[in-house]
Amino acid sequence: MKKETIEYNDIVGELEKKFPKFNLDKEEINLPYMIAGDFAVYLLECYNSESFDELQKGFNFIENLYLSGDSKIKELATIGFLEGIQNIWGNRKVDPENIFDILGKESQKQWKNLNKFWDKMPAINLK
Repeated sequence: MKKETIEYNDIVGELEKKFPKFNLDKEEINLPYMIAGDFAVYLLECYNSESFDELQKGFNFIENLYLSGDSKIKELATIGFLEGIQNIWGNRKVDPENIFDILGKESQKQWKNLNKFWDKMPAINLK
C-alpha cells in the first residue's frame, strides 16, 4: 500500500476524490467525525451490495490514516471511522466482526483496542 500523508483538514477532499460514489453531505463538510459516520454507512452499503473492491478500498483508506497521519488523524481513524463501523453496522444487524480479517494490520490493532475498551464498560439497562 502506498503511503501518502493526509492532513486532518484534507480528509473530506480525499474522500470526495477517492470515493466518487460516496454521497458527501455538504452540510457536514467541516465535521469530519460526522462524515466518518456517513462513510461507515457507505461501507455497509458496499458490503451489502457485495461491492468488495470498493469496500477494500475504503479499508485501505482508513489504514493509510494510521500509517501516515499524526495523532489527530489516527484518533479520527479510530473513533470516527472504525468505531463508526462497529456501531452503525451493529445497529443495522450486520456483525462488524465479519470484516475484521480484511482490515489492515494497524486497523486490526485499533479495532481490538476498541473492543477491549467497550468490554470493560458496564452494561446499561435503559428499560
